[in-house]
Amino acid sequence: MAVSRLLAGLAIVLIGASSTHNRVSAAPPVDRVEFENASLRIHRLSVAPGERTAAQGLGDGVLVYLTADLEGQRPRTEALWQAAGSPPLENRASTRFEALFVELRAGSSDASASIIPELAPGLQPVPGTIETYVSREKMFASLIDNGRVTVSRHHVVPLRWTDRYHRHSREAVYVYLRGGEVSGSTAEIGYHHTRRGDFDVLPANQWHTLYNGSNDPIDFVVVWPK
Repeated sequence: MAVSRLLAGLAIVLIGASSTHNRVSAAPPVDRVEFENASLRIHRLSVAPGERTAAQGLGDGVLVYLTADLEGQRPRTEALWQAAGSPPLENRASTRFEALFVELRAGSSDASASIIPELAPGLQPVPGTIETYVSREKMFASLIDNGRVTVSRHHVVPLRWTDRYHRHSREAVYVYLRGGEVSGSTAEIGYHHTRRGDFDVLPANQWHTLYNGSNDPIDFVVVWPK
């Protein structure tokens, strides 16, 4: 009888330990590659409170925040430069951390990023389009500019073209902070619906101009590799 009670108690302890382990590992960090080619690799990161990402093998890249930062605070900027060899991202907040990491796989070229930024300061409105009362400073902001990449933030008012047709010599990644109906951010013809956390990859040398076809503003970050 005593032996039976001992075995039953041991079983309860083991089950409890197993349940505790399952609760701890029920929401492990997620690092899912959602796009990859010779020059870019785009990771979707999701880190539970108290967890950290694996950082092995990641190169230089840009972290684009989709939630509060790793301290649970509002990020001071929408995008952050992460050099190769940076320590793992540890979520010290009480909520789950979500972000996109745009990893730059190709080395930088000798030329600077060939950029005609959508809605850059000083650009004139396209004739025949709806003008906006939003200041240029709120429509465009430079976030990162170093030897590897330029990153900018953009605000497009409803029913507005951003600029005349143009192209870029390198691929560009559009990460949406507030989505809508957009045209011109891919090589495809027509509009597509976007939401916060979605992204588009515009091929190099693709003639395009962006258009917001929705009744709400669209906010996005563009990563321009050099």
